[in-house]
Amino acid sequence: MTPIQSQTKKRQRKSVQNESPSIFIVPGYLEETAKFTVESCFDISGAAQSSHPPIDDMARFHSGNPPDNGSSLLSSETAQVGTIHPFLPTQGVPTPTEKDTASGTSSGTASGLNPKVIRDRFAPAPLKSSPESENAEKTFETLLPSLQKVNPRNFGSFLSEVLRSRCEQVPLDVFYHLLYNSSLSDSGCHQACSVDKSGSSEVNSEGVKLYRLVIDTLKNPQNAGGTEVFSKDQASSISSVNLHELLRTFLAMKIVFSSLEKVQDPPRPKQVSTRRLFQQNLMLSSSNFGKIPKLLYPGLVTKRIGSRGNSKYHYFGLRWSPSLVDQEIRGLLNLEMPALKDYFHKVPFVQTQEKPTAKRENVVNPPTLLRSTVLPRPLPPVKPAYSHVSLSTTYPEDDCSPRIWKGTPNSIPQHSKWAKDVMERSMKVLEGQDIDLEPLRRNINGGIFSENDHNSLSGTVSRAMKVLSSTGADKTSYLHLYLAVSLMLFPVILASDQEVPCASKHQLRACVTKCVTELNHVSASLSCVDVNSLGSFTRTLRKMVHINELEEIIVRATIVAINAYHFEFSDGMQNPTEAGTIGVIASIAKAVALTVSCTTDNMSNIPLLGETDKVDNIAPDVPYQIFKLSMPHFHEKTLSYPIMKQLPIPIIIHVLKSTQNEIQNASLSRFACRETELSKETFKSWWVLFVIVQEYLDVLSEVVALSQML
Repeated sequence: MTPIQSQTKKRQRKSVQNESPSIFIVPGYLEETAKFTVESCFDISGAAQSSHPPIDDMARFHSGNPPDNGSSLLSSETAQVGTIHPFLPTQGVPTPTEKDTASGTSSGTASGLNPKVIRDRFAPAPLKSSPESENAEKTFETLLPSLQKVNPRNFGSFLSEVLRSRCEQVPLDVFYHLLYNSSLSDSGCHQACSVDKSGSSEVNSEGVKLYRLVIDTLKNPQNAGGTEVFSKDQASSISSVNLHELLRTFLAMKIVFSSLEKVQDPPRPKQVSTRRLFQQNLMLSSSNFGKIPKLLYPGLVTKRIGSRGNSKYHYFGLRWSPSLVDQEIRGLLNLEMPALKDYFHKVPFVQTQEKPTAKRENVVNPPTLLRSTVLPRPLPPVKPAYSHVSLSTTYPEDDCSPRIWKGTPNSIPQHSKWAKDVMERSMKVLEGQDIDLEPLRRNINGGIFSENDHNSLSGTVSRAMKVLSSTGADKTSYLHLYLAVSLMLFPVILASDQEVPCASKHQLRACVTKCVTELNHVSASLSCVDVNSLGSFTRTLRKMVHINELEEIIVRATIVAINAYHFEFSDGMQNPTEAGTIGVIASIAKAVALTVSCTTDNMSNIPLLGETDKVDNIAPDVPYQIFKLSMPHFHEKTLSYPIMKQLPIPIIIHVLKSTQNEIQNASLSRFACRETELSKETFKSWWVLFVIVQEYLDVLSEVVALSQML
């Protein structure tokens, strides 16, 4: 070793002795848990001579043992500090005492720690009735300006602000129960055994109350404390945040914030060892986890270290918090994942009655909240806020058709027995609120859809909404109104052209569209209307319009195509008069609609193949299969119409392409209400299908034109 290297070594050792050890974290994956690995960044001999205990300086998530690189500059240990996962053990991890070791009570696990000692070391933290608990609501009020701005893109910043205000007052396991055990009362929090070994291990009631206020508000912003805290736009923005993503991010931030603490002027290592990280499954992705330290510790110094393709971000100026990550927990560093799983499976989490020791003779351990299993019961599925349908919803045993399918020409379809009974039940409930829907029912059954009538759809529904609001009716009364109106309209929406003329259908669609607009206007002035249920009702009405307007879409596409090509009907195309032209366009619309409806019927029968032995015949290429279903109907049914044979090919292609675009736009407009991956796959399927159809029509037209030329 040269003199310069020797002096550099001495300066490095002196720096280590005079400064607090620090850590930097590298995110990664390890099966179903996030496993912390601690590595010291100074010379082993220098650390041994330091006045500080050998606290590890570098922590990162990794999978596998660190390889022996033969360098004396780095030492490594592996620790199971905790799991960034909703399933946290409710006990700390202690060190076996000399008495336990001498008596042979060790469990014999790879770590040499006794599960019995782990189970009994910590007494439950009693719930402390803080004299400042009334300040929780005041603190919550200071957070309201930030809470009102929460959306799916910035909720992490708000969670960081909450943690920095009251993080130290609520232990980690109590915080977990606040997130994932909504039935736990404030008075029951003291039964959750704390793993926090700081000086103040008692549960502070102010912190518990503050966290509960924040969590309950994020879960249900419409009913935040029973007060008008948010506007409808603000409540809608908060409701759009994925609850599962929010809770797991909140828990991960709490674990990181509780496990680490900042240090002043941390030493920066001059040498690092490059390790390959095998990324597997983790609750948080590396990109999501990488945002957490920056949110919790603004201004944190970061550096990307490692070889190309394997480099990771390192965060300087942090060290393990001894209140949560102590030497006992770091004693599990050398265990691999199979050994760790086996170790924790052997730890009994059910409290057993044992004789108190002399050291804890006055401590009585109540039963823990968790049963003998390590993992608590998973969260129940939560239905979307924009739908009344949940996993508990099933079809009734009786026929739930909205109408009698056997119709009579020029007559409104009749309600089925099920629809009539349900509708009349809701109407009777509304009669108790002085709301009479019978005039509206007579108008709809009589085919009267004019908005000039006093008992029009929009006028009747608006008046009913105002009556319910003025009387302070509950949410159930509004739902009865939505159900009764929906069932009144459903049969006539499904009527054929023989049952309801096209002109009346157009008037009906205009009536329903005006009702949706009027509801959006009226609801803005009514404070007690449930936004989610009203939104579900208006979406149902808009879907009814889409069901009814298929032929109108095709008619509009036909007119646009005729005008675009300056096409004029010849004398051979029936009557060239105005009435005849309308009849020709209606015939074209019916011909194209026939292809769409027949294809839809065939698509609806595809799931039935799963009940037979033909399941292997279902191909995975959905767009192509739909193309094969639709094109035979196009050739055999649509082109069989005499009027279609007389139309120029460019007109037919334009009509079909315009119809496809209308259908696709109606589907894409609802992408925001769907899961991201489903939206991506749906869009790709639509795009591939329409490209295939359009290219097919173009190629077919060229081939047909060429054949006619020869």
